[in-house]
Amino acid sequence: MLAETYYGLRLANQVVQVREESWQAFKRHYEDAVKLEENGLITKSIRLFAQVIMDESYRQLEAARKEEEVIQNRLKKMLKIDSGIVVPRSPLFMNETLPLKHYYEESVQSENYLLNQLTLQEKMADSRIRIDQSAYLPNIALFGKQTLWAHGIQSNLLPRTMVGVGFAWNLFDGLEREKRVRQAKVDRQILGLGKEKARDELTVGVDKLYSELQKAQDNVRSLNTSIELTEELVRTRKKAFAEGMATSTEVIDAQNLLSHVKLARLAAYYEYDVLLMNLLTLCGIPETFTRYSETAVQL
Repeated sequence: MLAETYYGLRLANQVVQVREESWQAFKRHYEDAVKLEENGLITKSIRLFAQVIMDESYRQLEAARKEEEVIQNRLKKMLKIDSGIVVPRSPLFMNETLPLKHYYEESVQSENYLLNQLTLQEKMADSRIRIDQSAYLPNIALFGKQTLWAHGIQSNLLPRTMVGVGFAWNLFDGLEREKRVRQAKVDRQILGLGKEKARDELTVGVDKLYSELQKAQDNVRSLNTSIELTEELVRTRKKAFAEGMATSTEVIDAQNLLSHVKLARLAAYYEYDVLLMNLLTLCGIPETFTRYSETAVQL
């Protein structure tokens, strides 16, 4: 799906940024460890451990860049672009509130393409039933003639006006009419059952997508708090390490936790955007997607 790939590229762009920030943080930590080792405040093994973590962080950054390139190429193929790069302009976003679920339930009943097609087919089936039932009625034809001018013919021999009625009624056709009407009613019943089943499935789909959107919103609210706390934890541990009051492992653990929480928030934003597009498409109103991004919190 184009929307998933487009926002997937946006997600990959920001994952690279988080990995870059993490690598830069570990690089600074390694540089601090080198200075502390030179001053005899930490051992060589602690400095080596900081170097290993820095190198591992760089490998994760390179892996994120390669993943970004893969998604970039996938999107270019979907858009049939041979050269250059695609730069997503629409950011990842999340709305703080959504319309009530009832709004989407009503939209899917009135705007969904499948239901509208089934409704049209039902109307056509009803028309077919009426047409087949009309075969039981007689065929009546009215005709008339008006002579405007007749030269040399007496009026009593050629009436000026004639009106007639033709009547035909097929009383028995080997039960063909009954078969056609019965089959038309069966077809109409099948369409009705199919439409009812589709309506139930779409309602379940709306309920599921709406619940998952709310779950993504709840996750982000929790993750936002976690990021604030973790950023403070990283700051205090870096300061304590520089003063010899915290270990290198404590700093590394705090930095890894911060990266993990930031990546989790990015994933929640991406999931929200894809779920929202799926919900609006299901409801038959995908064109309203841009309105949601205009009033949302963006990353």
